[in-house]
Amino acid sequence: MLAGAIAGTAQNPITVSELSLALSDPPTLDDFVQLLAKVNELIVALRR
Repeated sequence: MLAGAIAGTAQNPITVSELSLALSDPPTLDDFVQLLAKVNELIVALRR
């Protein structure tokens, strides 16, 4: 039962680096693109 629970967890989400983004005021399209890319990177890492 424990092995099955472990098998369903993310393998290594630590591979996602910290978000180092200084947002403009007001935020620009590029700010949102960078944020979206980081969120997608995290989602991919959690799905492994």
